[in-house]
Amino acid sequence: MENVKKKEGVFPIDREILEYTQKEAEKFFGTLDDPEQIPITMESHDKLEAIDPNSMLYKRDVDGNVVGWTIFIPTTSVLMNRFLSGEINERQLFDQTQIGDNYDALYLCSIIVPPEYRGKGYAKDLGREALKRFSDTPCIQNVFAWPFSEEGKQLLDHAKDLGLDVHVRKG
Repeated sequence: MENVKKKEGVFPIDREILEYTQKEAEKFFGTLDDPEQIPITMESHDKLEAIDPNSMLYKRDVDGNVVGWTIFIPTTSVLMNRFLSGEINERQLFDQTQIGDNYDALYLCSIIVPPEYRGKGYAKDLGREALKRFSDTPCIQNVFAWPFSEEGKQLLDHAKDLGLDVHVRKG
């Protein structure tokens, strides 16, 4: 997807970009058919935006191409602990996180880079920028994730390099 209106950088996902990211993310995760994952729809986008405008970010390269996007969800440590223990799934974590909660935890939900843009450091840059945007909030004290791939595990290492103690759900 090309769009010369916005140059290189990291931006909150808007409605224009959402449709593209939905289609691409569905190729990786199949969220619409999985009752345990967060479906990326206009409704979930609007909720995430209300929770924090930095919950969904995307990155453009110097040519204006969308080269990656991320979803980080501010939530509560109570929900984090229930998720990490396997008591609730990802969709329940999202559904039970309410707009206006006192967010003291941050779920590193996903970073997606389409295959043609991998190996260029975009995921690392995007992840660092997203974490930076939450660095002055209480949720940065309880960072957690559920990595699905080797690349996801590598991104956790980058978060740890920033001095964050990342709690990881097993299995």
